[in-house]
Formats: sequence, structure tokens, C-alpha cells
Amino acid sequence: MLERAWEMKSAIRKWLNLDANKTRYGMLHLKDEEWVQVDSLLQILAPFSQLTTAIGTTLDISVHEMFRLYNWLFDQLESAEKKWKGQARSMKYAYELVQAIAAACEKLSEYYGKTEGDTGTFYNLASILNPTNKLTLYKNEKVWGSGYLEQYREDFCAYYLKHYQHLEEKGVEITHIAKNTPVSGLATIGRPAFHTMGAEKHTVSEAIRYLEQPVMNFFCQPDPLKCWKELETEFPILALMARDILSIPASGFGVERLFNVGRDVCHYRRNRLNGDTIEMIMLIKYFERIGISLTGDTGSVSSLSQQGKQNSERERSLSLPPDEHAGDEESDDLEWEVESQSFIDVEESEDDDLPDVSVEVS
Repeated sequence: MLERAWEMKSAIRKWLNLDANKTRYGMLHLKDEEWVQVDSLLQILAPFSQLTTAIGTTLDISVHEMFRLYNWLFDQLESAEKKWKGQARSMKYAYELVQAIAAACEKLSEYYGKTEGDTGTFYNLASILNPTNKLTLYKNEKVWGSGYLEQYREDFCAYYLKHYQHLEEKGVEITHIAKNTPVSGLATIGRPAFHTMGAEKHTVSEAIRYLEQPVMNFFCQPDPLKCWKELETEFPILALMARDILSIPASGFGVERLFNVGRDVCHYRRNRLNGDTIEMIMLIKYFERIGISLTGDTGSVSSLSQQGKQNSERERSLSLPPDEHAGDEESDDLEWEVESQSFIDVEESEDDDLPDVSVEVS
């Protein structure tokens, strides 16, 4: 709201200066000094706006960044507090801004306190399962204190031991063919088949071996999912844990977006839509938003919905390459043909007829 008011500053002034508005709305007229104060508030709130926009628009995983981003916000508020404390003597409203920053820190601490317990456990697991981070975040004793590093390390190993260690002990076989592994032809003659090669036996659990290895370079590969594609061969069970934990949504923005789209679909001019049709429209809108082409053969509503659920799960979960032909199969599964006139962004017409889409309603 402040940002919009700042952008419309000249228009607001002109409107308030009109003779018809001076008497009734004259008290809303801001002085130049007050507009400078609005600009100062916008500078203080800029990190919150930046972070909120990024979380609300991203389709990538974000739960592994929550602890780091909370600390970043605290750092931004501390820097702003030092800045305005230094200007308290020269600017009249600097002291008021310092009080506002203190209140913001207190409120942020209240939200940060909610990361204790089970919620904090999953934030911690996700942070450690980021191969470019692991435990390095907790090495700053000025921020975290001296006990958190060992505590979070123990929590991570204990969670793996309780939920995933049994898979490692049972020797669950997870076979993946590397991209550079010959699967046929001259290169395979005289060599054992790839799946019969004995896996290296380790006496230490994957969780401990993972923590003992150095972190990966963030600037070489910032995406944790792609990092785990490289690490999966060495840590197959821990990769399952990474898929489960990193797919947890860090906020409710995704659900809120779906509700907003549903509101646009199910308005009063479309009160006769059945559940299958609504589901199909929502899937088409979602796939077009993330860039999936809706061209190819058209299936029934049920098959379209089923494929949509599978692809939504595929996007949320860790995608591990089962074989070198998987990309071709997935691209075929994602191709549908919809007539040029679709349900997406259809303007209301005078009659209540819906546009025709070449799908079979089961």
C-alpha cells in the first residue's frame, strides 16, 4: 500500500488540491517531510517485499532456504536499526523508525519461534539436505550459539536412523543406469552387466558419510534437486529422504494460488460445471503456467486428470533419472491436443455456453 501511494504521490496531491476535495479530505494532505518518511519506511520494508514476492511466485522448492532467509531478515533489520540510530539527532522521525524496527524484530521473532518442534525439525532436515549447505549454516556461533550445530546434526542422523536406516540395512536395491554406461553393442562384450556389478559396501550409514563429505559448490549447481541427481548413486537411500523432505511446501502460497484460480473458474456464470470439468480446467491453467505444451492427442477427462496428478507429483518430488530413455517417454505423456478455443481466460459471454474443448467427458 505504501509503495502504491509513493508511486501515485503526484496524482494524490493533485486530487487533494481540487477545490471540491480540499474541505473534506484536506487533512489527508502529506507534507514533503512526511513523504520522505514514507520513502524511509519503504526502504526498511524492501527486504520483506522482495522475499514475499519471491516465495509467492516461485515454483521451485524453498523449504531448505527458510532458516537462512529468517536470519537474513534479522540481519537486514539490524542494519536498518544501526543506520537510523545514527541519524536520530539529525532527523526528527528517526527515533520513531527505530521503535518501528524494534517492533518488527519482535514480531519476526514471534514467527521464528514457531520453527521449534516438528516444524523446525523439517526446516533443519531440509537445510542439511541441501548439498551446498549441509551444516555450514549452523557454524556461525554468533547467530546460532555453540550447541545448535551438534543438536541439529544429531536430529538429522536420528531421523534417518528411525525412518530410512532399515532400507539400508535390508539392502534395498535401487538400480539406475548412468548416462555414460553402455547398455548394448560392442562395448558390453566381455564385461559384466551393469546391474550385476556389486555395490560398494559401507559400514557407516549414508547420513554420516554424507555429512562428512565437503559441501558442493553453490555457484556450480545451486539447485538441490540437480545436486541429488549426482549424489543418488552414492547415497540412494538418503536420496529418497531428500525427495520426501525437499518436496514439503515452505508456505501456503501454492494452495492460495489454486483457490484464486478456482474462484475465477467457478463464478456465477459457470454454476453448472461438474467436478471433472473444473478439475480439467484447473489442470490446463496450471500446465500452461509452468510451460507444458497442450498439443497432441486428446484423452478423456479422467485420463487428463490422472496425468495431471502424476505430473504435479513429478514436479514436487525429486526427479531421479531411471534410464536414458525416460525423457522421451515423459515428453510423450505430456502432449495433448486441445482445440484453439479453450477454457483458459475465456471472457464472459451474454449466453452461458462454454467454449468447446475436444475432450470426452466420462
